[in-house]
Amino acid sequence: MKLFSDLTRVIDQTGSLAFGINALTQPPGADYCDIYLLDAANRASFLNKEDGKWRYASEGSRSNLMSGIVQVRNCCTSNNFFLGIKNPNSTYGIAVMVEIVAIVEKAEYETVQVKKPTSVNKKVVPVFGT
Repeated sequence: MKLFSDLTRVIDQTGSLAFGINALTQPPGADYCDIYLLDAANRASFLNKEDGKWRYASEGSRSNLMSGIVQVRNCCTSNNFFLGIKNPNSTYGIAVMVEIVAIVEKAEYETVQVKKPTSVNKKVVPVFGT
């Protein structure tokens, strides 16, 4: 699906995004499925098919998704998270391909020594107009 190579072209040399994530090409898809972004506490309930007992992060979850790029910004910045994939059709099987790429912003701090001038001299210089 080449998502990683697309993203490396989107990020410029300064490390910032050259243009919006919306400009990425959407991968092909043919089957619908439900994707749930789960934390570790809800993973076991999802795997055991205990409907109603598990919760998911709505920001990274999608229902009836055939294909798409899902951007997760505010939730899920620490700990482990899992993708739960559910086939909404009990009659037909589906083939699922998932590609995950993370762009993580890292704040860097540095100490800079600034020298304060000991004295400031003012000069009045005449300016001539032409």
